[in-house]
This record gives sequence, structure tokens and C-alpha cells, in this order.
Amino acid sequence: KVHKNIYNRILHMIGIPLILFSLPVIYFSTYSGLSIFSIGWAFQLLGHWFEKKKPAFFDCAGVFYLANVSKCCWGKFVP
Repeated sequence: KVHKNIYNRILHMIGIPLILFSLPVIYFSTYSGLSIFSIGWAFQLLGHWFEKKKPAFFDCAGVFYLANVSKCCWGKFVP
């Protein structure tokens, strides 16, 4: 039901690689890495705006995933 709109798919094909590329860049240059990361997410959210559907990331599964990541990274659930 999501990712059927051509604009959403194109923007995801740009945004996802940007997000993945940003992760090692953050290690070397925090500002550049976070900028690339933010731009990648902007592409993702813009795609969902074109599709008129909220990202699945915002449903319960996405929140549960974030809670587990915060537990692994920081040893506690970060709100």
C-alpha cells in the first residue's frame, strides 16, 4: 500500500543510499555526516508526502525498533 507512487520510489532510491553513506561519514566529520543523513531523511519524507501516506517508520513497529536501538546503544530506553 505504500511505495507505489513513482515519485516516492525515486526519492527513496536517492534517500536510502544517502542515509547509508552518511553513517561512516559521521565518524570522520560529524557535521557533514549529519547533514547528509538529514538530507537523506528529507528525501524519504518528501516521497511520503507525494504519496499522501505516513511512513511505516512512524507506526508501532518503528517505535519499537527505535526503543530497541536506544537500549542497545545507550543501555536504556531513550524517549
